[in-house]
Amino acid sequence: MDTSPTTGSVTTTVAEKQKLANASLAFNCKNAAFRKLFPEYVQKYEEQQLPLHPVSEQVSSVPTQVENSTPLSDGLNGVEPRKD
Repeated sequence: MDTSPTTGSVTTTVAEKQKLANASLAFNCKNAAFRKLFPEYVQKYEEQQLPLHPVSEQVSSVPTQVENSTPLSDGLNGVEPRKD
């Protein structure tokens, strides 16, 4: 592959090119048309994501923060405006 600079080109490292390619694949895999036309790339992306997001074998019985929280509007009902 020719790597000589051209007018208006940007020079990047191999690591930066890899980072941009991964970000591009992640973005494209969210597009329905891309998923339909390029299922092999979607599969590759999903395989790359497995080591990053291991699936837990056990389901936690501890309620999450969202389940324990009250709506923001409920907490504001008794708040008095500040008087200066």
